[in-house]
Amino acid sequence: MNNRRPSNSARSTDPADPHPRRAAALILAALVSLASLATVVRAHSPHDVVTHVALSPDFANDETVFAYMVLTGHRVFARSTDGGRSWEQTSPAMAIHGIEDFGFSPDYASDRTAFAATLGGVYRTTDAGLTWAPVNTGLGTGTGTAAFGIAVSPNFATDDKVVLATDRGAYVSNDRGDSWIEANTGIIDPLVSVVGFSPDGATIFVGDMTLHRSINGGASWQPTFNFTDPLISLDFSPLAPDGSLLAVTFGRLGGGVLVSVDGGQSFQTSNDNLTDDQINDVRFAPDGSVLAAAFAAGSYVADGPFQTWSVSTTGLEELSALTDNHFRELAISPTFSSDGIVFMAAYEGLFRSDDGGTTWEQLELYTQRVCKSVHIPPGYASTGTFFLGAYGGGIVCGNVLPPPVFEPAPTPLPGGTTINTAAQSAGQRVSAGPALAPPISSAPIPGPPPEVSYDPWATGLILPYSAVLEMSTQFETDGTMFYGYTELYRTNNGGQTWVPMNKPPGVVVVRAIGMSPDFDNDRIVFLGSTAEGTFRSDSGGGAWTALAGGLPVDLRSRHVCLSPDFVNDGTVFIASKDHGVARSTDGGDNWTLVGLGDDELRAFAISPDFAFDRTAFAGRETDGLYITTDGGDTWTAANHGLPTDDVLAVESIVVSPDYAVDRTVLLVTLDGTVFRSVNGGTRWVPATVGPGSASPRAMAISPDFAADQTLLLTNHDWVYRSRDGGDTWSRLPGYARVDDDHQAVRHTGSWLTFFVFGAGGDFPGPALSFGPGTHRTQSPGDSSTFTFFGDSVEWYALLNNASGIAEVTIDDGPPEQVDLYVPVTEYQQRVFSTRFDSPGWHTIQVTATGLSNPSSSGITVHSDGFGYTF
Repeated sequence: MNNRRPSNSARSTDPADPHPRRAAALILAALVSLASLATVVRAHSPHDVVTHVALSPDFANDETVFAYMVLTGHRVFARSTDGGRSWEQTSPAMAIHGIEDFGFSPDYASDRTAFAATLGGVYRTTDAGLTWAPVNTGLGTGTGTAAFGIAVSPNFATDDKVVLATDRGAYVSNDRGDSWIEANTGIIDPLVSVVGFSPDGATIFVGDMTLHRSINGGASWQPTFNFTDPLISLDFSPLAPDGSLLAVTFGRLGGGVLVSVDGGQSFQTSNDNLTDDQINDVRFAPDGSVLAAAFAAGSYVADGPFQTWSVSTTGLEELSALTDNHFRELAISPTFSSDGIVFMAAYEGLFRSDDGGTTWEQLELYTQRVCKSVHIPPGYASTGTFFLGAYGGGIVCGNVLPPPVFEPAPTPLPGGTTINTAAQSAGQRVSAGPALAPPISSAPIPGPPPEVSYDPWATGLILPYSAVLEMSTQFETDGTMFYGYTELYRTNNGGQTWVPMNKPPGVVVVRAIGMSPDFDNDRIVFLGSTAEGTFRSDSGGGAWTALAGGLPVDLRSRHVCLSPDFVNDGTVFIASKDHGVARSTDGGDNWTLVGLGDDELRAFAISPDFAFDRTAFAGRETDGLYITTDGGDTWTAANHGLPTDDVLAVESIVVSPDYAVDRTVLLVTLDGTVFRSVNGGTRWVPATVGPGSASPRAMAISPDFAADQTLLLTNHDWVYRSRDGGDTWSRLPGYARVDDDHQAVRHTGSWLTFFVFGAGGDFPGPALSFGPGTHRTQSPGDSSTFTFFGDSVEWYALLNNASGIAEVTIDDGPPEQVDLYVPVTEYQQRVFSTRFDSPGWHTIQVTATGLSNPSSSGITVHSDGFGYTF
């Protein structure tokens, strides 16, 4: 963007607040909890806090969009080359620092060059964003310099000039970022946070509390105007190439939009009809109009400076209750005059407008495919079953030994209709019927049988968002797992049904759960939160006791790990975001901080032979792996063989169940590379063929690893499997379960939200809809549409004795009727599924017909969402 001050991810004690000016960086991504069943506050779904967005100068041809977002504790750079329809994540190490600004070469179409200003210095790409490398030569202590804004000269092809705004003043590069020179002559305050070139490139502006101008390429600066508050945004009108017309904003501090028509010598307010004066960003469009992003009001548009503003919220997500700072940054198409395209980054996600900011459509940067956790239970060798904790997708049960596919003969129903009994559970596909629509042939489902079958095991889940899925060490006999984020659930039957549990008082988000290895007998569970305390339950999660005894009150848990010999040694470790490792040796009554507190801990694992070898492994965010062999008293870096460039973030660690014999440990770094050690971490070797995908989330090791050598690894989109101990990996088909309330599902007509909360709700009982409710209609012609990229799709519905018949259409093909009648209510039923010959973009549409089975008392259609493989 090249003209932004430090935003919502920087210099603030509140992630939604860019002030005070010099506060520490902090990023938080969380979902709002449902305060009550009667009053649902819908948080954005999925949860993608987008703070920065920028468009290629050649956007009309390459449709390239850069975005920076915070996803459930992960900072992510994402790139789209199709105008925001699909996204890929690259350069996770760069994102760890916190991206503050993007700057594109004006000749990006040919040189593929762009820059990112981060809180850890500057990164550059010369391959259109596929890879990024730090370019910090001359920036003080290198990556210690916080870069808040970056501007690329309009004459970059000839002058190679880039200007940087940092916490140490302005820096100039005259060699395309290869080296930097401090350029603070004349600058009053060494902290500058916004920077920009006039459209003709002759003038450069930098500023924070004071706006400075340079007409000699940054060699010296002249103060032009002093503000009472620090700037948050600066932009120049393309209709005044010399930079004489510019606008600034101040974010939370109010003041609206100030405009200068004399090159920054003086400013006047331009706030006519600006109902929210807390403006985070202001942009001049190529046609001279002006757009602004407000804290909460939405987007404003004016025909020009000093003209009347009009506000639009059409298509924007319902505002989250977690922040008052919602709409962050704008990016305007270079061909706006003809295409009207604008992007807006927001706490609720990323939005695109194709009509100049009048109406908006939310883009899906963060799909509900992401798996935060993965577990391989005992018996995997014979059952092929594994479990995924999907953020927004609930619990997914995968099976690598899918059942055979068959089509039984049709069975008659009352009224002369026939059904295809291959339809699962109760909902049925109607293949013929004299009183219904014209007969539809029951064609075989195309495509080969899937390598992996998936089922969402969501019965009992109201909020399908997870930060943690924890499995009992005695899962094979007790079937117990805990699943938590803004709510907490437990299953005692292997995940088939889930029961809501009371979170500890005051806990907003569950961040970590640890279960006693003797859970069947002692019922002990530990729970860590986001700075709301650490707790222990001696009743399997029924009641909780707050733990103190040396634990910092603001400790933010990442992992809670119990010694395999917990019954005897009482040892518990907490790996935290901000206080390193906390250890208890008396079952959690008393705690000691035992080191590693100067960096975030992202991974933690304990040797299964801990009682004898006293070994544990801790993965940090920036400097790799540490090992203790004395129970946590001391920690030693163990990075021999791991990469040493830039950031070394360890995302997940697994230890062989036979560690005492094979000494095998595996870890995955933030770029998706898997490393294995067969000598207890003394030396690491990368996988021969790795997953090849960034932003991993979790890795799991088979309980029968010595025999089957199986590992599973999840990332933002996929599940990968290794069957040779981590040497090579193959990608398994992916699966996502998308609730009917997801923004990607479009409802046309008079659909109503039908809340289903189990006991005390519309239908008493433990079985619930997937998510807070279903969409319901009784109006013929009402439709629900979902577009996806994949190779199969399924539809889920609520069924009862008043349900009607729906038509399902795939890609404008012939409709197939589905009878939703059953005598006794059933929830979360898969009522339609089909496969395709190959992955591609497809659309499924469900339409109410107004028809019903003769045995039904109504014509209601309940849609509970969709699932798809990819």
